[in-house]
Amino acid sequence: MTSGFISNRWEIAGNMATEEQILAGTAALVPAYNAEAFLAEVIARIKQVIPAVRIIVVDDGSSDDTYRVASEAGVNVIQHPLNRGKGAALTTGFRKAVSMGMD
Repeated sequence: MTSGFISNRWEIAGNMATEEQILAGTAALVPAYNAEAFLAEVIARIKQVIPAVRIIVVDDGSSDDTYRVASEAGVNVIQHPLNRGKGAALTTGFRKAVSMGMD
């Protein structure tokens, strides 16, 4: 498979795709545990750098307001009732991304 950046378009397997078309199937996955203090800034920076990307935050059983911060930021949020670890949070997030039609 050949890929290369050409202006704001990518050639993937001989087909041209715009950045928007590529990002339509892309999500930023943020596993979060007790991240209330810095999560809003992380989400804001993702939105600034990649405005078209969908953001999924998995609150992995936080005891602070991580879930509220993510919800107020307008992103997709999933909450584990108990801390299950980063691997479980990533697995949950990947499943959500696939259910949303992400590549």
